[in-house]
Amino acid sequence: MHEGEFVRQLRQVTPSVHDLVSRGLSAELASEVIRGYSIHPKSRIVASGMQDPLVRLIENYDLSNFHLADVTFPKEVECGRWGCVVGHYAGDDLVRRASDGSVFLMELGTTGHALYECAESGDKFLDALLRSAQFFGRSLASDQLEARRMVRECTALAGGERYARFYNSLIGCSSLELN
Repeated sequence: MHEGEFVRQLRQVTPSVHDLVSRGLSAELASEVIRGYSIHPKSRIVASGMQDPLVRLIENYDLSNFHLADVTFPKEVECGRWGCVVGHYAGDDLVRRASDGSVFLMELGTTGHALYECAESGDKFLDALLRSAQFFGRSLASDQLEARRMVRECTALAGGERYARFYNSLIGCSSLELN
């Protein structure tokens, strides 16, 4: 998925205050949830030459308000030995591997230890993240059947079973048994 398409589709799946209030959230909390879906173009476009849509999203969009569950994005992409830090999840770094472009969750304070494999590529990570945003926007209740179905869909979008543990954690499924 191209970064502009991700932003456009994210706007389409953003829930309304009315929808969230009707599900039991206060107007204040509903507004906070909606702010978490907010992404705007930066005033200065960066042309780093990176072709990865996830990297270009961070370079060219203001993601300071964006948060989905515990996923956030940095202001700038920082590259190092293992690859580029393209986000954060629950205090650990989401990293785009330099070797193959896949995305993994690197345990903070370690030298490349992967807690979870997240996606085959940055564009597949955006596909799965968008699907997660759709789930969170419409399903604030703890419906485990729906959550399991969503984990399966996100896992497929990310590139296959190798990524199931990350989406199980992100969506909050109570069991790794997804069938």
